[in-house]
Amino acid sequence: MKCGSAIAWKSSPSTALGYLDVALWDILAKAAGVPAYKVLGGRRPRAKAYASTVTMETLEDYLRLVDRCLAKGYQAVKLHVWGRVPADIGLVRALRKHVGPDIELMLDGSAGYTLEESVRLGRAMEEEGYLWLEEPMREFNLLAYEKLCQTLDIAVLGAECTDGCHFNAAEWLRRGACDRLRTSWFYKGGMTGALKTAYVAESFQVQADVHGGGLGSLHLICALPNSLYYESLVPEECMPEATLAGPILPDPDGWVYPPESPGIGWEPDPAKRIT
Repeated sequence: MKCGSAIAWKSSPSTALGYLDVALWDILAKAAGVPAYKVLGGRRPRAKAYASTVTMETLEDYLRLVDRCLAKGYQAVKLHVWGRVPADIGLVRALRKHVGPDIELMLDGSAGYTLEESVRLGRAMEEEGYLWLEEPMREFNLLAYEKLCQTLDIAVLGAECTDGCHFNAAEWLRRGACDRLRTSWFYKGGMTGALKTAYVAESFQVQADVHGGGLGSLHLICALPNSLYYESLVPEECMPEATLAGPILPDPDGWVYPPESPGIGWEPDPAKRIT
C-alpha cells in the first residue's frame, strides 16, 4: 500500500499540486506581513497588461472589443481567433490597420493549426509586426515546433499545457522548440513549479510569459526577472475573480499593480468550503 501510494503521488499531474502550493505561499507571505510577489522574488511592483480576447463572432465584433480595451488603457492586445487561416490572416491585417503601429499585438492559436497553417499565419503576423504567435499547434510534437521556430522570425510562445514543469521546459528550450516559454502556477505545479520553469528559461536567456490572469498570476509576474506581460481576459467579466474583488484593470499607461497587502489578496470564504 505504501509503495502504491508513492507511485500514485509521483505520477499525479502538476496541476494536482498547484492550489496546495499556492496556498502555502499565501500563508508564508501573510506570516511575513508582505505581498506575495516580494516573498516570491520581488522584481518589480507592476506588470504590463494585455487584453486577451475571447473568440468573437465577426471581425467587426473584434474591432469594437479592442476599441473598448484601448479606451480602458490597454496598450497591447492578444487575439483568440477562429482557427480558419484565411479568415484569421484577414483579422490579423485588419486589426493592425485599425490600431496603428504603436499597439503591441499577439495571437493565440489555441493549438488549432497544422505546421503548414502555422507558417502561413506566422508570415502574415511578421508582416504586420506582431510580437508573438502562441501555441499554434498541439504540444505533443517537438519536431513540428522546432521546424516552425526555424522557419519563422516572429517569436513562437510554447510549452503552455505540457506536464513536467522545469524538466519538460528544459527539453523545449534545448531543442529550440520555442522562442518564449509559458509558465503558470496552475499548469506547472503552483508557484514553486512556475518559479523553477521561469528560472530554467532565464538560464537560456528566454522570456517566461505567465499564462492566465488573476492575482496569483500577477504576483508571479512581478516576482520574476524574465516576465513582464499580464494576461487580462476580455471582456473582463469572463474572469472568475471579477465576481470577487472586481477585474484587474490597467492604469492609463497600460500597467497593472498587485495589492500591497500581505499575501496574494485572496481571502477564504467559509460559505464555499467543500463538504
